[in-house]
Amino acid sequence: MAETSSPVALYDEAASLQALQRYGILDTPMELAYDDLAGIAAHVCEAPVALISLLDSHRQWFKASVGLPLRETPLDQSVCRYAVRQPGVFIVPDLAKDARFAHFSIVTQENPLRFYAGAPLVTPDGYALGTLCVLDHRPRHLSQKAQDMLCALARQVSACWSSSAPTTARARCWWSWKKRAARWPCWPIPMC
Repeated sequence: MAETSSPVALYDEAASLQALQRYGILDTPMELAYDDLAGIAAHVCEAPVALISLLDSHRQWFKASVGLPLRETPLDQSVCRYAVRQPGVFIVPDLAKDARFAHFSIVTQENPLRFYAGAPLVTPDGYALGTLCVLDHRPRHLSQKAQDMLCALARQVSACWSSSAPTTARARCWWSWKKRAARWPCWPIPMC
């Protein structure tokens, strides 16, 4: 089985923000590779919501979002800011019963989210930039196998932007793959 935890992440807020800025991924358009990884996480974890969340100085911004129409939320409403401070999967079985989160708008809204599991997105130099997370409308747990897969998928998300190549090189890589995939549908997705 795959490694069961994420790499140990450093969460020095200032240094993590600098690392995030170096990648230049904030406020970029949605991309199929990230949408696919979030969709796989939702499927594997049997969750209606999956997000690739990046922590900025005042907000969490979603590079990919399945089941949640938002592109960002205020940082003070972020469960992910707790998840980036530890290795492995951070799980909250019932957000409504946890005093840290019970007052968050996602928990108090009409169709509340109750369950959270998030794996940190860690750079090669060890900085946690955000999470790949899944949420559900009911309290629950996540099997060890699903936790392992969530960590594996988080490593793939990080691999998508961990290359030191500029975004234009990643785009060229992606379009090259897309042309081949049109001809051979099972052509593997590149880790650009």
